[in-house]
Amino acid sequence: MTGKRLTNSFIDELEKIVNSPDSENSNLYLTEDVKHIIKEARELLDYNEWLIALENTIDNLYEIDIRLPSYIINIAKDALGIRLGKYISALDEITL
Repeated sequence: MTGKRLTNSFIDELEKIVNSPDSENSNLYLTEDVKHIIKEARELLDYNEWLIALENTIDNLYEIDIRLPSYIINIAKDALGIRLGKYISALDEITL
């Protein structure tokens, strides 16, 4: 899969978690923050800026201390490919 497709998959999975009624991250304010992050990522993806969308999403999730299952983190890692080094510690921090 390409970086763009993997980034789309990462955002799709993130959105599923946010919209899940039994989400571990069910805090209303955090949920709204993550929905805004997803919206921004989708806008960047519309302009084929998948790498910026992925980088911004990772940075923003890290800043608000959201934890995600490892299978979702692995999608982001695969999308980053050789660029992973810069984000490995942030991704490790937000892994459940």
